[in-house]
Amino acid sequence: MAVIYAANQGHLDRVPVETVPEVNEAIRRELRERGADLLAEIRDTKELSDEAAAKIDAIVADVVKRYAEPEPAPAAAAPAEEAPEPAPAAA
Repeated sequence: MAVIYAANQGHLDRVPVETVPEVNEAIRRELRERGADLLAEIRDTKELSDEAAAKIDAIVADVVKRYAEPEPAPAAAAPAEEAPEPAPAAA
């Protein structure tokens, strides 16, 4: 459930497709190691509270940054074109 949540939240958007299975396993491993109580809470309540979602987000972000491609640099803004001068008024 947590991996699907992470994907739906866009956490895997910068992960190369060929490494997604490895990242999914790393997320599951980290959640078992660092978030066992969190997983138990979700299993017992069958709900994803805002607090639980924030904890998942933090754990997933830690994992994903090890695998994600760097964000592209923002594109430089193109210089604005000058507006043509108005034609002289006819007399």
